[in-house]
Amino acid sequence: MSCTIRVRMLDDQEYSATTEIPRGDYVSSPLTKDEIVDKFKSSVAFSRAITLEKTNRAIDLLERLEKLNDLNDLIATVTPG
Repeated sequence: MSCTIRVRMLDDQEYSATTEIPRGDYVSSPLTKDEIVDKFKSSVAFSRAITLEKTNRAIDLLERLEKLNDLNDLIATVTPG
């Protein structure tokens, strides 16, 4: 799972970075709850599929997923339109 990236600039300077375990690996380097929420918000904003209000509603519902009686409200919230 290791990865090295090298970037060569127009002036021939080179930068590189290596990681042995990528961020987000569920066991070795899990994301925090805040990072997951930020990633979700960023993905939804990029897609422009649902509004910010629906995004926040979806996060609220997902945080209480185990307590929901059914998923109809969640599905309606994340469905564009």
